[in-house]
Amino acid sequence: MFKTVEEIRKHFVNDGWGKDTSFRELTIDEAKKTGLLFTIDGLKKGKRYFVMNICNNLYDENGKLLCFGNIKINN
Repeated sequence: MFKTVEEIRKHFVNDGWGKDTSFRELTIDEAKKTGLLFTIDGLKKGKRYFVMNICNNLYDENGKLLCFGNIKINN
């Protein structure tokens, strides 16, 4: 289980992704903007979700792809 963006990044890099691979952690405010209700519920229960910066794909705390890059979040 990944607890930080650095942990998930290292996993992906070790799995063959480029060294410039980066993530950000999905916040509750971003989750509300996406309309993905399961992420809001999960965050309230202490789960973590990570967004890959280059493509906006959403991953859970186990590195499982949940949603392809259609979660464009404008800050």
